[in-house]
Amino acid sequence: MADVSNIVIAAGAVFIGWKIHTNQTLLSRVMHKENEEEMQRLARERATLDTLLHAQSDSDYADLRNNFHKLRDSETPLSEWLKDEHKLSDELTYIRRFLNKYELVALGINKDLLDKDLYEEWFKSSFVEDWNKCRGFINDLRQKTGKETFFMQFQTLAQKWGGN
Repeated sequence: MADVSNIVIAAGAVFIGWKIHTNQTLLSRVMHKENEEEMQRLARERATLDTLLHAQSDSDYADLRNNFHKLRDSETPLSEWLKDEHKLSDELTYIRRFLNKYELVALGINKDLLDKDLYEEWFKSSFVEDWNKCRGFINDLRQKTGKETFFMQFQTLAQKWGGN
């Protein structure tokens, strides 16, 4: 009988050891996953801050933004620059380069590479205003090229944030 109770005690000890090991492994995995998610969140925020700082401090970007805003706010509709005689113009280049920046930001947010909340807090009103003022240009560009996906990420995010 002593052998049986020793076997039962040993089996119980093995089982308890296995349970402790299993729980430690699960806890380790959970902690690792939480740490990994926190690192991803921090990386997203850092990438977003870098993007925003670049937009505020880069002189080439400032020139691009100023040229774009002059065109956007002028009496001449942006769609005028889609005419064949303007296809190599600086004006069309400014418009497309600036809208491409918005498309990349929206893509980064949609792919969870940039922090939506931080970008939205800092840049939402400009983002939405530019969408509202460029919507006709973008629709005309899509119609002219037959490519309905041009600036779709920009459109989706702007409309989610309240754009027309």
